[in-house]
Amino acid sequence: MEDPCLAAFARREFLLGAGASLLSACKLMRQIESRGHVVATPSRAAYRPVLGALISAVLPLEDPRFPQSLTPLELERVLLELFPLDDDPELVDVPASMMLFDDCELFDREFAPLVHDQRSHGADEAAAAQQDRALFADYAERFGTGRFSLQPLAARRAYLALWSRSGWLARRRIYRGYKALVLISAYSTRALWDSIGYDGPRLQT
Repeated sequence: MEDPCLAAFARREFLLGAGASLLSACKLMRQIESRGHVVATPSRAAYRPVLGALISAVLPLEDPRFPQSLTPLELERVLLELFPLDDDPELVDVPASMMLFDDCELFDREFAPLVHDQRSHGADEAAAAQQDRALFADYAERFGTGRFSLQPLAARRAYLALWSRSGWLARRRIYRGYKALVLISAYSTRALWDSIGYDGPRLQT
């Protein structure tokens, strides 16, 4: 990140908006057991493939108009500089949520933390479960049930779309938060500014 003021501004805007919802949803995700094992805090080596797959699913990296210098690795670097997922106690639950997100087979399952969250917001958990089973059945028929990070680009984008349409409120919060993480990071780079003719924000100091 070239500008410390911009980094602070981007972080503040994230945590005041989609980030706050993401962090609350990630705390719920930490309570979910994946394949019978409570999700521990993953190492960077474990979650980085998921992060890289998310970046390429959200951004049109394959578009020739997208800056060539903004490779997935460079965008990962920018994101982790803005949002140090390994070291920031506010963000500690995000990497673990990514590992659960990566396991596509868990999408159509009903988990107690999601049910409790749904009820606390006065939403129908039975309808949410039914909706996600139907969504996943269609997805699995088209793309299979492999891990998100190992799927081809079309499947990754389709899976990400599942989360945006999920009946579970927490999953939709995860989707919005992940997307915001990636977009804020990308739009904090000079290369992307230059490609769209943007001179940068006027920050209040």
